[in-house]
Amino acid sequence: QLPPIGSGAIWHHLHKENINRYFSKGAVRLNQTYRNRGELALLSKVLCEQGLNSFWSELIKLPASANIQTHQCKSNIIPNLLLKRLKDHSQRLGKLTQRLMEGLVMKDQQTYMRSIKMSDEAQELFYCLEELIVLCPKRYGSWGVDEIHKVFLGKNVEHGFSSWPQGTPVMCNENLPDLDLSNGDIGVVIGEGDQRRLLFRIVLEGGELVSRFIHPARLKILQPALAMTIHKAQGSEANEVIVLLPGQYTKSFHAIERTNKDKSYEERLVYTAITRAKNNVQLIIEH
Repeated sequence: QLPPIGSGAIWHHLHKENINRYFSKGAVRLNQTYRNRGELALLSKVLCEQGLNSFWSELIKLPASANIQTHQCKSNIIPNLLLKRLKDHSQRLGKLTQRLMEGLVMKDQQTYMRSIKMSDEAQELFYCLEELIVLCPKRYGSWGVDEIHKVFLGKNVEHGFSSWPQGTPVMCNENLPDLDLSNGDIGVVIGEGDQRRLLFRIVLEGGELVSRFIHPARLKILQPALAMTIHKAQGSEANEVIVLLPGQYTKSFHAIERTNKDKSYEERLVYTAITRAKNNVQLIIEH
């Protein structure tokens, strides 16, 4: 996986041989990935064991029916394939959010601010959130997360949360123990006007899943999550993943045969991105 941004690479430190041996039977190594399937699983293994050069060589040999495909596009524009898929996804999220709203019993504002048991409508909404992830190597610049949000949301992205359409995915960017939220949790915009809230799926101490309506004033750092960086996506998964990869991430100057310690940053980045997918990956590469 990718090293953390900034200090605190404790996970990588614990995996050093001279440290890991002290754990003895307390350390368990997982060798099989069960999230990915088909050609995606095979290509992930090639990338992990042989590197980017072999990965791209094998990728072009795949049939059109494979569950990992590439598309070429100029990096100075956001690809139409991506915008169309995001539009369809956002429209479905908007409809599911509206249906959930209509099913709520709104006796008073306090009812709207508490946690409630997951209804069928809420479960369907969160399942929809997990249908698609759009990933970028960086936040700023061409093919960055911010550019996608600006193109898709237009001027609304600058006007803040109150202007984002109902059903817009949002990301919590801080740990909030009092709300049972963690950095990277994904929710959705729900309601209009004074009733506008953020809806998150929360796991209570007993393991119960609930829907929690949170007033936006309680989150200091909030951003749309129509797309996210590959770093932020670690630990996430979706049925479909669309990855934007500029030219510098499609080449490797490392030898084909090498150990895990020698993996380049680009290899780790691409591997992390494609293995977020359960069913299929669309790789958009620079023309």
